Amino acid sequence: MIKNLTILFSMFFTLAIFAKAQTTAARTGAAGEILAQLPDSEALMFVDAKRLFSDALPLLTANNPAQLADINRQIERFKQQTGIDARDFDLMAVSFDFSPKLKSLFPPLGTLTLDPVILARSSNANAAQILIAARRSSQATVGGKPLPVQSRDKKYKGKEIFTVRVDESVRVFGLFDLKNREVSIVALDDKTVAIGNLDAVRGAIDAAMGGKRVDQKLTRLAVENPNAVMGFAGIVPGYVSSRIKFGTPELSRPFREMRGFYGSLAAAQNKFVLLTNLQTTGGGAATDLSRTINLIKDFIPGLIEQLPAILGKAAGVAVTRAENATINPRGDEVEIRIELKTN
Repeated sequence: MIKNLTILFSMFFTLAIFAKAQTTAARTGAAGEILAQLPDSEALMFVDAKRLFSDALPLLTANNPAQLADINRQIERFKQQTGIDARDFDLMAVSFDFSPKLKSLFPPLGTLTLDPVILARSSNANAAQILIAARRSSQATVGGKPLPVQSRDKKYKGKEIFTVRVDESVRVFGLFDLKNREVSIVALDDKTVAIGNLDAVRGAIDAAMGGKRVDQKLTRLAVENPNAVMGFAGIVPGYVSSRIKFGTPELSRPFREMRGFYGSLAAAQNKFVLLTNLQTTGGGAATDLSRTINLIKDFIPGLIEQLPAILGKAAGVAVTRAENATINPRGDEVEIRIELKTN
């Protein structure tokens, strides 16, 4: 009897592991698929929205309920003004381009400005119905008074683009900041909408119709961690690395050898792990950069908070509550690994 129970338990355990592996592989494949639809850009990120809202954010903000409340307020404000609820989506993919006009990066005068396009996919909601809800919301009233929202429709390559002007402090999905207060929305297919400024959304339409898309090397790097709640990757253009300043040439110089980055925020038992790899030009640059980052560890929370959108916010919380942080050269890369305990 005991032997039979042992065999039965082993079978169930094996099946459970197999099912989990299949689910993880499917999630990674879906993330790679939506990332591959992004237009050509210098950096990208995917967000497992379901896990972010249900698990990650409550845990990451456990010691800061005011921050979680602010994110939820932002989600509701965006929903009120556009009719779109971030919690209806399964996956989000974001592409970024750095601003060529930025004058410096990081403290004390960081001017990192990004204008993303966001692809959001839902396995349940219909993209066309989402646009109908957005139009209806822009015409809604509160207390008998019209909402202070202006909207209009445009056509581009046969696609209807709905554009709405939102309040200055409103973030897209409650998570992503835009420089332009006019948010454009288009249904790329039955399950996917693109959101951003008008030019960015047109770029997403171009990519969907066969135009140039993101470098697949970045896509592969972003989904490298199968347990990631968020994954990201990008190049560091010369006009960006040359503007990284830390007060002295000795501290600044190693950062100018950066050429790319990738990483993830992932759940691991009772903790989250923020992993960032900085790619360098080689020839000892990774060793120099690793040594410099170790010298300025106290600045890391401020640096990471300037990362795009919710990634920076979540990562910033992780850094300030980290119990373990390691910074080591790995060949031509610098690996920064930060653990965040959640209990």
